[in-house]
Amino acid sequence: MTKLKTIVEELLSQFVGGEAYFDKLDEVLRDPKNFDIIQNLFSSLSDSNVIMSGKFGYYALELFDNGLISVNSLIVVNGGLRKGEVKDIEVRNLHKNSAYVFVDDSFYKGRTRDKVAEFISKFHCDISHMRVVYDVSIEKDNSVTSMYRYHS
Repeated sequence: MTKLKTIVEELLSQFVGGEAYFDKLDEVLRDPKNFDIIQNLFSSLSDSNVIMSGKFGYYALELFDNGLISVNSLIVVNGGLRKGEVKDIEVRNLHKNSAYVFVDDSFYKGRTRDKVAEFISKFHCDISHMRVVYDVSIEKDNSVTSMYRYHS
């Protein structure tokens, strides 16, 4: 059993899903003992422009600033975008008129991705695809690559 599958199963034994589950997943993924999962998530993105949001994004920004992950460009916006708007932004090497990969801890309906896409379009950029740790969407979205997919 993979480490990620073990984490998912442990969390599902504690939570029925929902926001509390996803908040805990985000927290567990930011734990330094799970850095190998983050390394795997970013392993093929060293030449990519990446945009992220929330605590997971700010964690990746810290890793980037400390040289622990490598990407071409990194933008991080505030969390809570499913219910709000972009208010805060941190940028490392903005590339206007470019495609970005949206990286997140989880994917369900794509509301956060859609808000991020709307925001980044102001810089004449778009989201080429999405890379996530955990995909719980019922119908597979072909623009999303995940490390773990709940529904097969």
